[in-house]
Amino acid sequence: MKKIISTLAILLLIQTVLTLILSSTGSDYTAFKTEEKLLELNIKALDKIVITDIKKASLILAKKDGQWRMPAHGDFPVSKVQFSQLTGKLENAKKSWPIATTQSAAKRFKVDEDYFEKKLEFYQNGKIKKIMYLGSSPKFRKVTTRIKGDNNIYSIDFNAFEASIKEEDWFDKGYLTLNKDDMQQININGIELVKKDKEFKLNPAQTAQLNQAEVKKLLSQITSITFQTLLDTSKKTTFKFDWVFALQMKSGKVDYKIAKLDKTEDFVLKLSSQPYYFKISKQTVENLKKFNKTTLIVQEVVKKTPIKSTVNGDATTAPLLPQQNLIELIKKNQP
Repeated sequence: MKKIISTLAILLLIQTVLTLILSSTGSDYTAFKTEEKLLELNIKALDKIVITDIKKASLILAKKDGQWRMPAHGDFPVSKVQFSQLTGKLENAKKSWPIATTQSAAKRFKVDEDYFEKKLEFYQNGKIKKIMYLGSSPKFRKVTTRIKGDNNIYSIDFNAFEASIKEEDWFDKGYLTLNKDDMQQININGIELVKKDKEFKLNPAQTAQLNQAEVKKLLSQITSITFQTLLDTSKKTTFKFDWVFALQMKSGKVDYKIAKLDKTEDFVLKLSSQPYYFKISKQTVENLKKFNKTTLIVQEVVKKTPIKSTVNGDATTAPLLPQQNLIELIKKNQP
C-alpha cells in the first residue's frame, strides 16, 4: 500500500512541476481557436506586398488604379490567378495548436527574423501592417509560418511556389489575348482581310474565294498569342524587326513587329500600342507565318475533259482549254 502511495505522490509531483514549467513560459494554449484567422488582415485594403527570399532577393507587387502591377516592369499587370493563390490561402488560414513557441524553434523551422525561407511584408498607405515568415515544409503542401511579434509557430496549407520571387511567375500571361469581335481588319503576309457582315473577306474584292476554315485558325492564333517573359530593355538593346503584321481594332491600328533574338531560337514581339517587349517562342512565329495566299485562298482546281485519241480511238484527258483552242483541237482530231 505504501508503495502505491509513493508512486502516486511521485506522479503528482511530476504533474505539478510540468504545470509550473508551462505557466512560466507565458503561453496561453486555451486561447487558440481553429476559427480564428492567422493573418488578421484586410487584403483588399492593401496597396503593396513585398516578397523576400533567404538570399534577400525580393519582388514587389503594388496596386495602381485598382489593379495589382509590377513596378519593376513598367507597371505590367500581375497574374490574377497567381495573386489569388497567394492571398487567398493566407487570408483563409486559421490558427491551430502551435507546433513550437521558442526562439530556437523559430530558427529550426526557418521562421526567424534573420533566417527564413520567405518573408512577406504587407503594406497599406505606405505603412507595414503585418510581416509573415514562411519556413520549412514539414510535409507535402504544408509550410511552417510565424507572424512577427508572435512567438507561436504554425503549420498551414500552402505551396512554396505560391510565394515565388520569379518575375515570370507573376506576369499576366493572358495580356496579349484579344477579342476577335473587336478585330476589323488584318494585314498579314501580303493579304488584307476586312470584316464585312461579321465575316472576313478579301480586300480589294476579288473573284478568289477565302478558305474560311483557315481564316478561323488565323483568328485563333492571333487572338491567343502567349509570351514567355518580358525582356529587359534598360540597356538600350536594339532589335531588327524584319516581319510585321497589322490589325485594325475598334480602338485603332496596332502593328505587331517581330525580330529574332540572338543566341536563341526565340523571338521578340513589340506592339506599336504598348511599351513592352515580349519574348515569344519560335513555334508561335511559325504558326503565324504559315498563313499566306496559299493557305488562306482557295486554290482553283484545273479541270480536265475527255478527248478522243487519234491513235487508238480511246478517250484520254487533257486540261480544259479556252473555247477557241478547244474548237481547233476538236477539228484536228476529226477523222
